[in-house]
Amino acid sequence: MKKTNNDKNFGEFLNEIGITWFRDNLGIKIEKLKKDFLELTNGENNENNPLIDNASAIMIKPQAIDSVYKKFQDVSQSWDTIQDIKNYTISNNNIFDLTKIFSEQNSINNSDLISEMIDGDLDISEVIVKVQIETIIKMLSNSLDLIDDILSKLGPNTQLKEIDTEDLEYVLDVSIKKSIDNFEKWIEMNYREFENFKEEFLILKDEKVTLEKRLEKADVISLFFKQFKSKEIAKDIEEIDLNNDQGFTKNTAEKFINFTNGAQIVGDIKSRIKIAILIKNKF
Repeated sequence: MKKTNNDKNFGEFLNEIGITWFRDNLGIKIEKLKKDFLELTNGENNENNPLIDNASAIMIKPQAIDSVYKKFQDVSQSWDTIQDIKNYTISNNNIFDLTKIFSEQNSINNSDLISEMIDGDLDISEVIVKVQIETIIKMLSNSLDLIDDILSKLGPNTQLKEIDTEDLEYVLDVSIKKSIDNFEKWIEMNYREFENFKEEFLILKDEKVTLEKRLEKADVISLFFKQFKSKEIAKDIEEIDLNNDQGFTKNTAEKFINFTNGAQIVGDIKSRIKIAILIKNKF
């Protein structure tokens, strides 16, 4: 049974849901980012922590977080459509994109910016916070592809009353499956990790299981990355010899990128399921 019987078209209906979801989650994630930075700077064992060393070039001050946060709040208020968000992510490439950071071309393109940071013309702490927030925006934007998938199948100008519930559920599952398939590819390259969440993943990919139950399993897999893999990566980074030019080895970099890719894919799965639940609940 549909929960709405108005004559709003499908595109307008989904845009409202998508924009609301995006703004709510952007605010939540930025607040968490702020909390994480503050906890890091107020934590124990801070003797050698560059984020709180007044002599350090990368000290992260609360004022820097608030300043960058305010700028993004102002910008995001002008985004009235999902396409506005997409346009922003396209026009603002993250200079520290993990897939490009070690490429020669990336180094050439960013040489001027890096020179400005070294010369002190840019606040490095603000750049670090900006990169973090832009990464969040990009990830949320990618998850909104679910709405593009639905509109391409059912049409943006279709009236809500003309949409069949079973058709809607089918295209939602297809879009979620895209992200799950990406994670399955990650598993194939990291099969030894699979035993840590095999049971949860098998339920997650089962389209006969409710979205709510699948979201629970995605949460469990996400915890694996946050609580276990993140500690493993952090340990590797702690052991790096910063006085050695070869300290940050290619192996460490690849391990970090691989971990981040897996965690981001799981985050995308969770976001797509949450958007799907919102759509079903409001339909």
